[in-house]
Amino acid sequence: MTTEFTYCLTRICLRTGQLTLPLSMRELFPAPGSVRAVDTKTGDSLELQVTASHQLLGVAPFLARHGLAVNDLLSVRALPDGAYAITPLPRPKRPDYTRPEAQRELIDRIVEQAPLSEREIRALFPDLPPEFDLGAALQRDGRLTKYEGRWGFAVPDAAPAAPRPYPTVTTFVARSGEASFARPSEAPSTDTSQSALLRRALETFGFRVEAHAHGHLVAHAELGRRHYTVLAHLLAEGARLDWTKLLARRRELSSTYLAVFGSHHDLLRLRAPAAGAGATLWSWEALERALGLLATVPLSPVDLEPHFVKEGLFDEGLRRFERTIERRVAERGAFSQVLSRLAGLRAPSVFLLDDVVDGAAPSREEVLKVLELLGEAPFHLVSRVDSGEFCLRQGVPESLTHLSAYALSLVERLPERRTERVRGVAVLAADE
Repeated sequence: MTTEFTYCLTRICLRTGQLTLPLSMRELFPAPGSVRAVDTKTGDSLELQVTASHQLLGVAPFLARHGLAVNDLLSVRALPDGAYAITPLPRPKRPDYTRPEAQRELIDRIVEQAPLSEREIRALFPDLPPEFDLGAALQRDGRLTKYEGRWGFAVPDAAPAAPRPYPTVTTFVARSGEASFARPSEAPSTDTSQSALLRRALETFGFRVEAHAHGHLVAHAELGRRHYTVLAHLLAEGARLDWTKLLARRRELSSTYLAVFGSHHDLLRLRAPAAGAGATLWSWEALERALGLLATVPLSPVDLEPHFVKEGLFDEGLRRFERTIERRVAERGAFSQVLSRLAGLRAPSVFLLDDVVDGAAPSREEVLKVLELLGEAPFHLVSRVDSGEFCLRQGVPESLTHLSAYALSLVERLPERRTERVRGVAVLAADE
């Protein structure tokens, strides 16, 4: 006997407040009389009546409580104690955008994620009917302005710059016989703790950081033959982001990438507009985690650039970053395990590859790769004798001691990289 049925509501059910039991459900209610039911959503008890004409009466309050409509479903299930469990299964409802309150709710959600093109808006809200005049609704609301094909906040005209009554400080950086000119910093006089934290983090990763107006930081990745810049925006807790101004600032500074830094909670609502604006999201929690990994693996602007291109350090971007670090740590772990196994062999001696392979990790291919690396400079610890045979030239502790001494002596003999900085002060002449 089937103990659970799904019932589709009709207009007659909603108008009369009763269900007509189809033939397949009649075995669930075998006899007329009073039955007890339980609303699984609220836990309320319902007293229902089954008539001889196979009608289930008394469901009107239940239908009204859950706001059920035509074609919504009910799940009716028999319980072991003789009662019945009734669960409402409403179908997803499309908003009625002809109603003013539905339009206001739609535009409020668009404003939160602006700037957006109309195509992006319809992608975010697929239930918008094609005939709905989105542009007219946004114009009537007045909070957003269409600029370069995107609806965003209007950018106010820039106020004329006030004359500088004080000397202008100009910085010249001499590098490799060339002098480059750096414009005076537009940094505000005070620095927030978040701005200081972000600046220290970016400098730790190897960026040169400049502070600009409006609390923005510009990180320069100076990588010799390659260079890129990142406009970093600090999102205050609970603040709304003006994408139009931010994108205009990016164009003004000609930044390669745009990144928004903030708490994970505040960044959740920016995923869609950030993707549309070509920006990446970076949470403080992920940034601290990346800084903690510096003690384990080296990280540079080269490692972070793929995340400025796509996904940042947020959700899937953070998971992709962690998978990359896990692979590096695993490679170092495999190297350490092979050295540990070689340390158990007598030196000098000839050994087989199988003598070093022990268990599933690391694999034969990984062990062979490490042995080939140990045969090259500066290790020269092993050498290949024959197919699958290697010679351990000296003990592992002695080899590592010699390698350490070599590395320390090399550090002392390395040339120092010098950067000369010249500061010039230009005093503005008084008007005659």
